Amino acid sequence: MIGRWNAKQCREHLGKFLQYEEVLHLGNTEHLTNVITSRFMYEKERAIVDRVERGRDAKAFSIQQETVTRFFDDLRDDLSHSTGHDVNLEEQEAAAQYIFGSPGTHAFVVGSAGTGKTTLLKAVANIYRSENYELVGCAQAASAALNLTREAGIPSLTIASLLLRHQKGTLSFSANTILVLDEAGMVGSREFDLLQTAVVEAGGKMVCVGDYKQHASIEAGGIFRSLVEKFGGAHITKIQRQRTDFVPIYRVLGDSSSNRKSLISNEQLTAIKSLSVIEQSAALDALAGGSALLASLIRPWQSKFDFHWMREVVDQFSQGHAEEALTNMAVKGQIYMESDRERAMAALVEEWKKDDRALKDKVIIAGLRNEVAALNQQAREHLIAAGHLDRDQARILPLLQRDGRLDHREFIPGDRIVITKNNPALGLINGATGILLGFDGQDFLSVQLDEPNVKGASRILIPTAFHHLDHSYSLTTFKSQGRTFDSAYVFVNPVMAHREWIYVAASRTRYRTALYVPENEIGQSQTDELQHQEEKREDELTSIQKLSRCLARSQIKSTTLDYEENPNTNAPEPIPSSSISVHRIIEHTRNLQIRCKAVAAHWVQWIKEKAFDLELHR
Repeated sequence: MIGRWNAKQCREHLGKFLQYEEVLHLGNTEHLTNVITSRFMYEKERAIVDRVERGRDAKAFSIQQETVTRFFDDLRDDLSHSTGHDVNLEEQEAAAQYIFGSPGTHAFVVGSAGTGKTTLLKAVANIYRSENYELVGCAQAASAALNLTREAGIPSLTIASLLLRHQKGTLSFSANTILVLDEAGMVGSREFDLLQTAVVEAGGKMVCVGDYKQHASIEAGGIFRSLVEKFGGAHITKIQRQRTDFVPIYRVLGDSSSNRKSLISNEQLTAIKSLSVIEQSAALDALAGGSALLASLIRPWQSKFDFHWMREVVDQFSQGHAEEALTNMAVKGQIYMESDRERAMAALVEEWKKDDRALKDKVIIAGLRNEVAALNQQAREHLIAAGHLDRDQARILPLLQRDGRLDHREFIPGDRIVITKNNPALGLINGATGILLGFDGQDFLSVQLDEPNVKGASRILIPTAFHHLDHSYSLTTFKSQGRTFDSAYVFVNPVMAHREWIYVAASRTRYRTALYVPENEIGQSQTDELQHQEEKREDELTSIQKLSRCLARSQIKSTTLDYEENPNTNAPEPIPSSSISVHRIIEHTRNLQIRCKAVAAHWVQWIKEKAFDLELHR
């Protein structure tokens, strides 16, 4: 009744709704916000827990430890031989031992972005097959299901498709079934309940793999996180995606495989190569600092290939330690503070233009669809001006937006495109990207996909009547999640960005990730005080510190399992009572005391540092 009821009427109807017997009152958040749920959701999430509890002693799916160890020894040797260097699979092997060695009909594996979850799942699939188990995979997104099929070798469907086939009787489960649920952190409680009911009650086992620190489920409930916290699981935390490629710089400096005259001695180069990755980067940085000639060679290499340090940054973002992460990126020159969003976007596109990587290997990431559209447009204008796209061959196509309205976009042969809706008949999945090769008459688009589609085809014809595509120079974090690029240029909207958003955005690349921030919008974001951050007045904070408060806040979803088991059916007053107000006053008083102590501690530390400095230079 938006626009019809006044505030009093809205509160009256809210009060009636809160008195409804199907509404359960779980408690309050730390900010005294009343948390409610439906009786249906409460019972569903309790039923999920009960099924996990009942299946904890099942031993039918156990596989001997020696078998798993022998398999990983062979896998480690194969990977080391193919890559030319030692491969560390300790965390993957430990996770596999947990999956195969722990009794129960459920296994939970939490894997951070870029830690090698696919390597684990491929190994798990091969070991289970060697023991004659039947594997079925599923994921929320069609693109994730296709990747699970292609990269891990597990035949997979979307959750919706799998449940529909099971309902129709064309797909059945048994005591020999292992269901691998990928991206489990994006699965809502209702969907998880349906999957669990179908598989576990047929005698099968669920292996749930995900990262609840990335984007949460669209549906209600973050059940994966709650189950991991309650029952435990395996964790893969060692990030491997971000890396440093030394080959280009060693070739320039005087690698023995090069015919050029060495710029440093062979002994010095050999000594640097013997160091760890971090030590090699530091040694090269020191060389650049001592020679203008070497700096002219090493600095460009650093800006393109030296990003092993980003592993720590990604981990810091995932933990909510945004200030430390931003500081590390600022030291490396990967944060660009601009006065407003127009200048931030312009600076981003300018850096994107300078990157000589292939278009499919670099990406622009933004949070909102209108930001993505603006950045796509700016990127295309550059490509047209540079002669990479010929506007004389352009055609205007109607695109169907999520709100149902038709929009019109210009497409030119050579444009990068992304599919925005699944179409099984055409073999298209939401999120698939490719290049527009040209127009086949008036009715079709000829497209070269970056990866083969579900039918195994790379070059396809898409009807012009298919209105679900867009440009893909820029993508949202939802579209980019699960993908890996060489470089990413991230437009940060401080008002909407949060911990899970920046974690996804910062973890997409092997090499460079750069952040572009409109500084005038940082103060527009209303954030709660974070307990782990030092209390300071707003005017005492740097731009990095202000931005870190935005990026440290979490939008992780809760479940009924996070609250007491006996919910209250009596609704609290819609209008905060005086006791709540008193509580707020007490909290504000405590916060003021904390601030005063922090200010005092700051000045004491400053005085100590000054005294030490004076003593040092006396």
